[in-house]
Parts: sequence; C-alpha cells; structure tokens
Amino acid sequence: MKTAEHIYRVQDIEDCCESETRLELVRGELIEMPPAGFEHGDIALEIGTELKLYARQTGTGRVAGAETGFVISENPDVMLAPDASFVLADRLPPRSERGRFLRLAPDLAVEVASPNDSANYINRNVAEYLAAGVRLVWVIYPESRSVSVFDDTGQVQFLNDTEALDGGDVLPGFSVPIERLFA
Repeated sequence: MKTAEHIYRVQDIEDCCESETRLELVRGELIEMPPAGFEHGDIALEIGTELKLYARQTGTGRVAGAETGFVISENPDVMLAPDASFVLADRLPPRSERGRFLRLAPDLAVEVASPNDSANYINRNVAEYLAAGVRLVWVIYPESRSVSVFDDTGQVQFLNDTEALDGGDVLPGFSVPIERLFA
C-alpha cells in the first residue's frame, strides 16, 4: 500500500530550524543538496566575484551567492538556490523584506554542474528558471570547461574556454573570458 507523500511548501522550510544541508523545493518535493566540492565552490565564487564587480561598477543590481533561495513559483512551490544570481535593482524588494527567501525569479541564474548532478536535474532546473521568468541562465561545466547559455527567447549557446561569456541584454557590457573561471 502506497502512503500519501507530504507536499512541502516554502513556509515549511522558513519555519524550521537552521538546516545543516542546503535545501531546494521543486513542486512540493524537498531536495537535500550535499555540500559542494572545492572546485565547484571556487568556480561559483569566481563567477560571483565577476558579477559583483560588474554590479558595483554599474549600480544596476545586486548579486547573491550560493545557498540564496528564490521562490520562483507557488502552488506548488518551487524554491531554487543557484550558485550565483543577479537581480536588477528596480526589481528588488525593500531591504526589510530581504531577510528571507526572495519571492521573485532572478534576472540571471548561474549553476555550476557538480559531478553527481544528472542531466535531468540540470535540465529541470533550467526549465523551472525559464518558466518562472529568469531572463538568462548560465550552466558551467567544470569537467568540459564549457558553459551553456539559455535565454528567455529559447536560444541556447554552447561556449568553450576559448570564448567569452557575456551578459547580453540582462548585463549590458559584462564580459568574462571563460578560461578565467577555471584558472
């Protein structure tokens, strides 16, 4: 006999005590994320640093690092935590509302693929981001030293470490050589 599965909501995560593991929520299913390996963390910090420098120079938005939850859909709830993200300044809620998960989709979501991430997991997250209104998604693949770029028009680009990653319409003027992410 199959028992009914519990459907989790963002409120369940917000109400519980601090968790030792990173959690994501996809359509009511709670997903525990193991801690990242060193290379994963190094690459996430590298791209986050490049984005932060851009945001400071331009004043166009704010950057968040790994483990920052975004509630991108409700009923059923979807809360994802990209490895880096960018939100345009005019879309940010007041500071008093930023202590918890933001209830909006970032303008840019960056995921660094871990060796144990399945293609289904990555593709599902990209699809969730785009369906929620994320304008640009970068998936960085350390093993192949490449980046897949997805935009809100349905275009996909596959870039290697001899090319540069640019911010398109979301981050005008942003550019970073992909090889720098793997240095």
